Amino acid sequence: MKQIGIVLIISLLTACGEKKASPALQKAAEIHKQAMAIHQKIMPQIDEFEKFLPKLQAALDTLRPNNHQDLIGQNQNLQAEIKQTQKAMQEWMKNVVEVPGSEAHDHHHHAGESHHHAPTPQVTEEEMLEIQTEILQNIQKIAQTSQTLQTKLKNYK
Repeated sequence: MKQIGIVLIISLLTACGEKKASPALQKAAEIHKQAMAIHQKIMPQIDEFEKFLPKLQAALDTLRPNNHQDLIGQNQNLQAEIKQTQKAMQEWMKNVVEVPGSEAHDHHHHAGESHHHAPTPQVTEEEMLEIQTEILQNIQKIAQTSQTLQTKLKNYK
């Protein structure tokens, strides 16, 4: 009876051992990590943009009576760009998908940021690699937009 118990325990331990991820899933996990690193880097910038909206609105209210159409247009464009960038980041965060087998989260959350990833879809390993590549490309676009907007806002100060 003791031997059956020992064999059963060894069988369970062997069955619970980690499987090595395929090259496609390893690459997908690397890409996911890159995307999350970019997210970590730009999220404080995007959070900072929120502080500019009241300033821009106050400036807009001041400009309207004086009929400075060019400045009003620039101000409205900045407000729209801030809102579009914030919305793009929110959409990106909703669409982030974890790579199966790499659920360990090595990213942290910002104030007011809820942690929600889209459910992992039932896809092939190659499709997961494509998904992660698209997620990376999207966050790179948001980062580029964020950098451009940050430069514009520095000039606005």
